[in-house]
Amino acid sequence: MRFREFQEVRQRRLGASPSLLDAAETNVYQALAPLRPHPPTDVTTVHRCDLARAWLRRFELPQEWSGHAMVCRGVRHGLGVVFHWPRAVRAR
Repeated sequence: MRFREFQEVRQRRLGASPSLLDAAETNVYQALAPLRPHPPTDVTTVHRCDLARAWLRRFELPQEWSGHAMVCRGVRHGLGVVFHWPRAVRAR
């Protein structure tokens, strides 16, 4: 199958079933957009624990795990959080 044919088949399948995860999408944000949980509507301020619980609900995981979830602003921030202590003690 040529790439053009593949793109046509891909668009037809996605149109017929929008819940499919498009693994052929190279833009990460667009590929993962359908997995994004709905934000809480019953609160005016959203805290990190609220975001963690929303993701846990989305993947049908136990809500009590929210206290162990790391919510960050992105990969660099997350790595900075994870490696803060080892860096501070000059771990090897």
